[in-house]
This record gives sequence, C-alpha cells and structure tokens, in this order.
Amino acid sequence: MAGGDTGVMVSPRAGGFRGYFHDPDEIFAEFADAGLTEPARYGLEGAFWLYGDVDDWLDDGERRELLLAAARRLESVPSLLGVSGHLLAVAHA
Repeated sequence: MAGGDTGVMVSPRAGGFRGYFHDPDEIFAEFADAGLTEPARYGLEGAFWLYGDVDDWLDDGERRELLLAAARRLESVPSLLGVSGHLLAVAHA
C-alpha cells in the first residue's frame, strides 16, 4: 500500500518489498546530498506504456523506429518525466 504523503510503498505480500516514490525534482537534492551534481534524468517508458498496442508498434520495423525516435526526443523533457513509470537518474562522481 502507498504510504499517503510519505511516498513509501510497502508490498502487502509476505516477504514483499518496500518502494519509495519520488517527484522527479526530488532527485537533485538526493544526488547533491550524495556529493553528485547535475544528474541527467530519463523517463524509461515515457508515455508509450499507455499505448494499448505498443507491442504492435514495436513488432513493426517502421513504426518501431518512429516510436523509438519519439522516445529519444522526449525521454528527458522535464514536464514529461512524471508520466513514465520509472525514472533513471545518472551523474558522474
């Protein structure tokens, strides 16, 4: 269950996991606390996970290239990061 305003999610299954939800802008402070600056942020799925037929797009060579080109252009747009189910942040030490 999600922990309300805490951002903590605890799996209801025995032996489950604990997850931590973040707002994409929280990444900057967490990386700074770790001594890392200016992380690059990427939305891994982008909005494309919302496509009901994304597998069909990926199976078709021409449409796959269109989808991947769009994903590359949008993966780091700050206003779109929150639509992705997963966020990757990368910085150099």
